[in-house]
Amino acid sequence: MRQIKSKTKLATMDWTKFNQRMVPYFLVSPDQRRLAAVMKEDDWNYVQVNDERQNVYELLFGMMFSPDSRRIAYFAMEESGKIITIVDDENFGSYMMVMPESLEFSPDSRQFAYTVKSHDGSCVVIDGEEQQTYKGILEYDTIFNPGREGYAYGAYDGEQWHVITDQGRQGPFEALGKLIFSPGGERLGYKARINGKEALILDGEQQKPYDHVDNPHFNRDGSFYAYAARDGNQWVAVVNGVEQGRYDDLGLTDRSISDVGDHLVYCAKKAGQAYLVADGLELGPYPDVLMDSVTLSPDGNRLAFATKTGAKGFLGLLPKKEFHMIIDGEPGEVFNDLALVLFSPDSSRYLYLAKRGGKEVLVIDGVVHGPFEGQIGIGEKSFSPDSSRVMYAIYAKNELYICVDDQRFGPYKSADEFTFSPDGSHFAYPALVEGRQSVVLDGEEGETFDNIVVLGGGKVVFDSAKEFHYIATQGMDWYRVEEVIT
Repeated sequence: MRQIKSKTKLATMDWTKFNQRMVPYFLVSPDQRRLAAVMKEDDWNYVQVNDERQNVYELLFGMMFSPDSRRIAYFAMEESGKIITIVDDENFGSYMMVMPESLEFSPDSRQFAYTVKSHDGSCVVIDGEEQQTYKGILEYDTIFNPGREGYAYGAYDGEQWHVITDQGRQGPFEALGKLIFSPGGERLGYKARINGKEALILDGEQQKPYDHVDNPHFNRDGSFYAYAARDGNQWVAVVNGVEQGRYDDLGLTDRSISDVGDHLVYCAKKAGQAYLVADGLELGPYPDVLMDSVTLSPDGNRLAFATKTGAKGFLGLLPKKEFHMIIDGEPGEVFNDLALVLFSPDSSRYLYLAKRGGKEVLVIDGVVHGPFEGQIGIGEKSFSPDSSRVMYAIYAKNELYICVDDQRFGPYKSADEFTFSPDGSHFAYPALVEGRQSVVLDGEEGETFDNIVVLGGGKVVFDSAKEFHYIATQGMDWYRVEEVIT
């Protein structure tokens, strides 16, 4: 049983006035208590935040909420053609050009930053204050440290590259790669070219130079890192500063390193053979390991990777398109195609998509489900938080079904992102049923609305094992709906 606990009106918005040419044109704040839309009025545009209308401008773009949902920022073009930045309805600067994707808030929402361009060059603006102007600023990097105070960005002075941080300047370098913070912000790493060689710069300190280095990968707390490097024609894995192996090819991804601890697994090739290297130990050889398939479980204790079977096809000359997934050293069934393995949050379970005879199947803990007519949809939330349940979608013949464990619900004309309650005892998703939309809870439809909002960050969110909320519309009225499970 369920009942609506509250239905709070957030705004009256005419969605037919949304200017969908602006990017983005609609957002839901992270706490789902504020809405923002770019509205068109004749040849002008304005941002509406809940029921508050802000100033009109010729163009609006780059709109975003702060992580704490309290602040909103965007760029606007004035009649003069100059661009200003609006943060909390306050104007900053007047610029010839801005980098649209550079606007960001710090994780604690206290600061904001973006990059601007002029005839003199480019500069980063932090909290409305222009920093030093350079010939160029490294684009598409996050400036703020993700886990603590501080910032970093790349700058080009016309001859050399530098990394500018709140603690000072690093460099100079001949070339500069993407700046990468560890997930908690404890460390900063990037590749740079020095005297014709490439080296990892870690926390401002240059590591050993090579002919080429890849981007670094960190575990969750930054205590363990690894990257691939090429010395001549040979590749090595550099693990916490120590080289591993000598290979003809080597593949390291973010899935190669454990979230916790110090486990590292990657694919490597030498003398025409493929190997899997787990914590420095070579496994194999295998007919061929799919480099991007190597996946560690969250706790780092389980390993999955896909290999070709090595079977020959036509006239015994061409290899067959046959693969199997090897999990914990045990090969699974043979398929014509495979997708990546998804481990459950506690690492005890796994699933992956596969194809056999042109039809999709889903493998859950080694058991093949299907084949299915149509496509299967899985996601990061396919496992419940307690790892006990599995949810996925089946798209077939213009209909959609949601499957939870051994039960199938639907058909629906559409259904969006599904989610579990924190304890895994309930599941919910918005669905379209007979022209109206409803949040389906444990397979049962609830009150219907014109629309359950999934645009711009809208979604069903469980606040506890017994309560959840979502954004819904009736006519032009937009509501935050809170329900309780009785």
